[in-house]
Amino acid sequence: MRQVYPGQFHNIKQNLVNVVLVADLSQTSTLRYIAGPVNTIITRGFPIRFGFVPSVETEDGELLYPSFFALSDQDLALKMARLFRYLIQSIGRSKTMIFFSKVCLSFSP
Repeated sequence: MRQVYPGQFHNIKQNLVNVVLVADLSQTSTLRYIAGPVNTIITRGFPIRFGFVPSVETEDGELLYPSFFALSDQDLALKMARLFRYLIQSIGRSKTMIFFSKVCLSFSP
């Protein structure tokens, strides 16, 4: 293998790496991570596949069923997970990533 600069990957012609992230989508730091470094890796075409598993359980391991006007963090996480899934199914992955990038920009100080 040839020497590469720091921050670069070697040329790989196969998909060798799978990454599964368990993420709480109600946290803006998680959305920034998905819209920032993860999006950069995806758009540059690195041979890494990402999978997102939204975290929607309580500390006791129970699944959540939110009330309509609930404001708790766990209910917000479940609503964001449903929104994430809906957007991917209806408008696609790239537009969903753009949407979450804009959401992150609206919450930035």
